[in-house]
Amino acid sequence: MEKRTAIVLAGIVIVLALLAVMVTGPGTPADISLPGLEAPGSYLPLPEDTLPFGDRLNSTALLLSAPVGGFTGPQYWVNGPDTLTYEYRFYARGFGPGNVTLTVTEVAYTGSMEPAGPSPGIDTQISPDHFSISPDEVVTAGLNVTIHPEGYSPGSTTRTFWLHADTDLYPNTVADDWIRIRMGDVPDPLFQRSSRVDFGTRDITVRNGEQWAGNLTLALDERETGPARAWFSELDCTTVEMASFDTPQPESAGWPVLSVTPDEFVARSYGTYNLTTVIDTRSHPVRPGTYCYGAHIETAGMGTEFTFKVRVAP
Repeated sequence: MEKRTAIVLAGIVIVLALLAVMVTGPGTPADISLPGLEAPGSYLPLPEDTLPFGDRLNSTALLLSAPVGGFTGPQYWVNGPDTLTYEYRFYARGFGPGNVTLTVTEVAYTGSMEPAGPSPGIDTQISPDHFSISPDEVVTAGLNVTIHPEGYSPGSTTRTFWLHADTDLYPNTVADDWIRIRMGDVPDPLFQRSSRVDFGTRDITVRNGEQWAGNLTLALDERETGPARAWFSELDCTTVEMASFDTPQPESAGWPVLSVTPDEFVARSYGTYNLTTVIDTRSHPVRPGTYCYGAHIETAGMGTEFTFKVRVAP
């Protein structure tokens, strides 16, 4: 009998994952590393030596074009001996052919790459742990974590496991990830923490006939590897009622033109993405005034949204 509770992260309910959304104005220039995302090697030159993993997680260019990998799927609270299965996906992007070897090690905390003393009564197995991969191929592996009776702790306990991906594809591959196994007879209230939503300003001013550019920044939490997208919808400033749509709606005539680049991409756990956002009043006539918008962000595990205003000055 399963002894776990699955927490589903879906729709626009903000639960479990840490998603920081930040819109910055002209004082913070847009991420200039974004052009040419499709072709490997087309981003800005980077040091040939392997960058520290933390730097790779903060490089939009690498996260969008280098080989990436990470976990996806629900979070579990374990309240007894059980076997959990987590899905890991490796995206070759345009690199390859090459070989990938996966190893799993228990560590003290998320982000650590130093082995910790293994917990007795907890076994891990990743399959496949070695595979060949071709350009543009996606390979899925399953991580099984078996918690035996002697490995289960009735008190609130967390065990952390680091998956290391050793590849010969590209030195700055971003494919290591971490899984936290939380267990206990009573779920920790902090386990179901709400996402933090923050951004620089909800009130942006642009002169008519000019263009505003800034960054939409997303910082993802664990198990967020997979498709992501961002888009804007127009709102009535009187009611400011949010309306989620499966696809972006047609832009109204006379409104500023808003865009985010890229608007669809493969995101990965713990990655930070600076997406170039442009508000354009040059391409067609825009009447001076206040325009209200909803920003919508969806990832493999969750979604969130916020409202903001654009004031078009004469």
